[in-house]
Amino acid sequence: MKGKITPAYYTLRLDDVAQVHDLVPEAKIIFLMRNPIERAWSQFVMRLDRSGKRDFGLTRHNKLLRNVEREGSRSRTGYLQALENWATFYPEERIFVGFLEDIHFYPEELLGNVYRFLGVDASFRSQGVGERVHARSAGRMTSDAAVDLAGLYREELSRLSEHFGGYASFWFYCAEQLVASPPKRGTYRTRCGNR
Repeated sequence: MKGKITPAYYTLRLDDVAQVHDLVPEAKIIFLMRNPIERAWSQFVMRLDRSGKRDFGLTRHNKLLRNVEREGSRSRTGYLQALENWATFYPEERIFVGFLEDIHFYPEELLGNVYRFLGVDASFRSQGVGERVHARSAGRMTSDAAVDLAGLYREELSRLSEHFGGYASFWFYCAEQLVASPPKRGTYRTRCGNR
């Protein structure tokens, strides 16, 4: 079994997905989603890391909002549109949808499900399952940033909640709590309930 991985594939436009399908019509697609608020924060911190600036003051907050408003950043969180694009060419049974939380909470089960989806030996376990790879700390999100991102992604989170339930419903619930009852100024842990 061979495969290729990059988060950029899910941002492909419909005509690009058509080209992928022309090249590999029998491909199986694995689509793992992350809370859009956490994904946006992580992407922004990665950009700060690359620039060598990790402090997060008011100017950084404004940059975060500009970064999120960019078309490229927003397309990385348009999960339903991405799935619709891929489902136009690949039937449902060729698309596996999972959640980043399962990597943290249930890595063995997630890996088994992916193996079964791919049609390979589901009992195989490679070394390092459960170990962090290419991990870095995204730093603590400021409460202002968390509230602003919750507001920006509220509609998308609502649609994800309706479509998937489970983790997506929890993401939406957390965003609703942030908007309805913003935490005090300071840092905010990105997991709901850990303010």
